[in-house]
Amino acid sequence: MHELSLAQAIIDQVGEHARAQGFRRVKRVTLRVGEWSAVLHDSLIFGFELLSQAAGEPMAGAELEIRSVPAEGACSACGRRFRVGESGLICPDCGGAAKLVAGDELDIESYEGE
Repeated sequence: MHELSLAQAIIDQVGEHARAQGFRRVKRVTLRVGEWSAVLHDSLIFGFELLSQAAGEPMAGAELEIRSVPAEGACSACGRRFRVGESGLICPDCGGAAKLVAGDELDIESYEGE
């Protein structure tokens, strides 16, 4: 379950930054997670909650919010951007090959605290 190691990395990174900024407590961490990122949201939330309790200040009790980013492709032939669906990375207009331009991210968007 790689979500547990992802949760630990997020806790470490946010905790370090929050301490450097003088935060006593982080209340919420917001992530942007792409639908093609191979991250199981429920598992990541569970792991984050479990590990944040053991992390101590400033991360103890922090809540994790996930904003899902839809997968989007861009056609190499005609340039059309489209939502990736059942056709995968095949352009629905011209049938050309496309590349993934959104939907594989895993980014810390923000955190709130005091």
